[in-house]
Amino acid sequence: MLPEYNLAKGDYNSFREHMSIDWEIFFQDCINDVETMWKKFKNKLYEGIKKFIPIVKGGKWSRPLDVDIREHIRLKSKLWKKYMATQANQDFLDYKHQQNILRRLVRKDLMEKQNAIELDYRNNPKRLWNYVKSKTKHREIIGDLTVIEDNQEKDCYI
Repeated sequence: MLPEYNLAKGDYNSFREHMSIDWEIFFQDCINDVETMWKKFKNKLYEGIKKFIPIVKGGKWSRPLDVDIREHIRLKSKLWKKYMATQANQDFLDYKHQQNILRRLVRKDLMEKQNAIELDYRNNPKRLWNYVKSKTKHREIIGDLTVIEDNQEKDCYI
């Protein structure tokens, strides 16, 4: 899997200096072979990317999962692959059973985390308010639609 680069934090001035070379001299030994020129250019480019653009660290999960839950995720994935290979009804039922077990485990883990925050809110109010803030962000995806008819703006409800 290719690493994901943090393009916003790249050192582009140094990268530009790295790439500003005399290209005629750089490609002098392979002037008639386009494939070799491409490989040399690509290697030079990737060398600069590795040197001057940092890799994104971390994942999308805001909290770590228990080892037991991760094991159930792997098992669910394995059962799905088995079902896709065989298309057998019993394999699908095994997958759905594992999916339900995993859902229960994740919800139980979430409830335990919420209860821990609830029990500790007097000693650690910052933890409580960070959790509340993370759950109450409002994101408006699509704005109100308006239709203009006869030079008058009307709201459009579907």
